[in-house]
This record gives sequence, C-alpha cells and structure tokens, in this order.
Amino acid sequence: MKRLHHAIKQIICLLCCCAALSACHYSYPVSESGEDIDSIGGIDSTGFLLTHHYWRGDVFRTSDSLRLYVIDSPVRLQQQSGEADELMTTEIVEPDTIVTAKGIKLFVTDLINAPDSTADSTWVYLTSTEGFHGWVKEVELLSKAAPDDPISSYIHTFSRWHTPLNIAGIIGTLCVLAYFCYRKKQFEWVLLLHGSPYPILLRMCVSLCALLYAMVWYFAPHTWTEYYFNPTLNPFAHGLPPVLSIFLASAWLLALMAIAVLDDVWRRLPGNEAICFVIELVARCILVSIAFSLSTNYIYVGCMMLAAYWMLLLYTIWKANKGRRFYCGHCGRAISKVPGKCPYCGFKNEEPAKASKNPSKTNKQ
Repeated sequence: MKRLHHAIKQIICLLCCCAALSACHYSYPVSESGEDIDSIGGIDSTGFLLTHHYWRGDVFRTSDSLRLYVIDSPVRLQQQSGEADELMTTEIVEPDTIVTAKGIKLFVTDLINAPDSTADSTWVYLTSTEGFHGWVKEVELLSKAAPDDPISSYIHTFSRWHTPLNIAGIIGTLCVLAYFCYRKKQFEWVLLLHGSPYPILLRMCVSLCALLYAMVWYFAPHTWTEYYFNPTLNPFAHGLPPVLSIFLASAWLLALMAIAVLDDVWRRLPGNEAICFVIELVARCILVSIAFSLSTNYIYVGCMMLAAYWMLLLYTIWKANKGRRFYCGHCGRAISKVPGKCPYCGFKNEEPAKASKNPSKTNKQ
C-alpha cells in the first residue's frame, strides 16, 4: 500500500502541473545577427514560420501521389489562365506536369505568393533526389505529404483516419465488452486483477493523456501544429511548451504502466485468462480515450469528468485492497482471511506459525 500511495501522490502532482497552461506557445528564434531574416520571394520568413511552421530546406515525404507543375513561375500560369478567360477560349497550352509516387522525399527549395481567386495563394517549389522538380500549391502539399519524420508521418496518417478510427473503435469496444458481459456474469476479478493497482493506474494515465491531447487542440492548436512540423519524444527538450512537456511525460508514464500491467498479468493469471484480461482492458482503455478525446469542445466538462473518474478509480483500488492483507500460498491471489480455502484455486491456507520467543533455543534431540 505504501507503494500505491506513493504512486498516487506522484500522479496527483502531475495533474496539478496541468494548471500551467498559460505558456503554451513556442519561442521562435531570430537570425544569428539578432535581426529578423529579410523577406525572400515576396514572403517574410519570420512571419511565414510563425503561421506555416516550415521554410526552405525542410523535407517532406509523400503519402499519396502528388502532381508538380514544371513551370518557371506560378504567376505565369495564372496569367495564361486570365488571358484564356478574356479571350473566352479554352485553347491554352497546358503546362507540363509530373506525378510523384508515394513515399518520395521532396525538398522545399523556394516559396512564392501568387494571389488568385482562391484562398490558397502560396506555392511551394519542390525538388527530389530522383531529379524531377516543380511547383505545387501548399494546400495540396500538406494534404498529400508530411514532414520526413516518423512522428509527423504518424500524426498525418492518424489525422486523415481520425473519424473512421473513432467509429470503428467505439463499435469494436462495445462488441468486446458485450461479449465478455455475456460470457461472464461476474468479471470483477478481471477488472481489478485480484487487487492489483496497475490496471487502474493504466486507465488513469489513458484518461490523462486523452484530456491533455484535447486541451492542446482546444487552447493552443498552433502549438500542436508546430509540434507536427518539429516533433520530439523528449519531454525536457529545449523550447518545448510546458503543456507538451506534460503530455509527453504522461505518454512515457502510460508506456511504463502498460509494461507493468503486462508483467503483472502474466505473473498472476494463466494463459487463457491473461489473454481475456488484456483484451478487455484494452477495450476499456480505448473507450476511455475516445470519451475524453471527444470532450474537446467541452473541455471544462472534460476536466470535471477526469476528476470524477479518478475519484471512482481510486475508490475502486481502495475497495479492492480493503481487507485483503493475505495471499494464497498456492496461486498468489489476494484472499480476505486465513485460515481458510482460496476462493480461486481451492487451496487450504493455514494461519502463519508464530515466531519463537527464544530463537536461541534449539530442539533437543
């Protein structure tokens, strides 16, 4: 119980740190001379970095086929389109285009502002190691390519499939829980793992990570976009906002707690019961994660939900360990009293032998 209380205190301290959400933005550096970089190609680099979060020299990797216009300048392409509209004809020489394959690495070489009738007026000039190059609109680039980093690629893929994954997760989770409820009338032992605190602490970490993710999106979406273009797994990285540091620390805590749960499960339960326990616990964690992630638009309700949910889980741990100071000598599961039979394996446990008052004495032969 001392270890449990210590772990609970640490988690509560971590939750209190979430109140420091005022500094949620990055501090952007200036040039080595201490002055802002001059504008290049009609685009101010400092302002562009603040709003778009990437610049010349950054590397993207395509997640889908991408069409590049092989032209001198996007301005000329718009002029040709305007001339065609004035002449009321469609007889215009189409510019050469190149369609890249999926997984191609592209380098940002130049950027230009070419205002037109559409909202997207930024064009990006891309080159590749394969030798081809061309211009593409920024909105098409960001929708079909991601920064060349595994974390950015994962965020890009997850963002594209966020809604279908939520729907599939809810349906799959409800099916799994309904199946276990149908097969077992009483499965409290699966939920509590015979008084082990690790499954409960794992769900506390899941709920905390989901709520912090929603907080970043609600309070500082610009911060999350900056993290997408400059990802890191180090919660102590220089310049990282406190809210992202707390989120990364909670993610590492979640991973360590998952390892502790798996280790505890395989030590306490036989093979079939361990697999059933892990499946059900994963289903519950997915349901909790989706519930707190969907609280983005009602973030203050999500905070109250988190407080109530944690109180319920802490009460569950206390109730599971109340009166369970003994463990079966055969299966190792917590039991309420000795002497008596273990309710799980039927082994008869005897009362521990009392220590001798005179340990120096030996039995006479």
